[in-house]
Amino acid sequence: MEKLSDLAIVLKVIPFEERNQIVTALTENHGLVVVMAKNSIHSRRFAAALDLFTAAQWSFERKPGREIDTLIEAETKESFMHLRGDFQKLSAGSMMSEILQRTLQRGHAVTDLFKLLSNALFALDHCQRERTLGIANTFLLKILQWAGHQPLILSCHECHKGFEHVLDQKVYGLSELAAWVCQDCRQAGGIEFLGAGLLDLKVMQNFPIRKASELLVENEDGQRALFRFLHELVIYHVPGLDRTPLKSMVFLSEVLNVESRA
Repeated sequence: MEKLSDLAIVLKVIPFEERNQIVTALTENHGLVVVMAKNSIHSRRFAAALDLFTAAQWSFERKPGREIDTLIEAETKESFMHLRGDFQKLSAGSMMSEILQRTLQRGHAVTDLFKLLSNALFALDHCQRERTLGIANTFLLKILQWAGHQPLILSCHECHKGFEHVLDQKVYGLSELAAWVCQDCRQAGGIEFLGAGLLDLKVMQNFPIRKASELLVENEDGQRALFRFLHELVIYHVPGLDRTPLKSMVFLSEVLNVESRA
């Protein structure tokens, strides 16, 4: 039996039998972890440490050959209470959780994604409500960067016209190519958004998610258009998502009044 300790962020909680819970979390040094929290329902010992998105210091035991570890202790470090109390922010957090659960393998350390998630949740917890979609978009673009498929932003895929020349024009995102084309080069299809949105994508690429969320232009229509494009990019290019929409992303689209996929 191996005794482990790590900082964990709760992604999913499932009741098991009468008093137990099966908890999935992303940990800082052990990647995706699934534990059995025995007698944790209405337990003072765990208190609110197993609430969704709560960050807590975990002590858990791992036995060879078992897929589920056993949680021994959990001490809350950050509860993100404001996030859970807002339906839009909760929906955005649920999208982040589903992406990580579907793309990560258990037991593989992904410290960079742990930092991304913790910073994203912090940003959601502290932001004004209208910033929710911008933070969700930044998270999606950071996931694409991690997977090695960030979109080409600086110039049109066909004529190589710089993005600074199309800021007040419509451009068209091409999911398969992870690129965009200008009005002159468009043949058919593509996800339409205003060229000014390319500036937001550049900010998302170049700044940490906490800072990026503060620098984005407060244009909800523009962020909705970018969400459609980034949604397509993520499900097309990120391994494990199988080119199918995520349930949480479809739900978030409805919550934030974003048009669904064609």
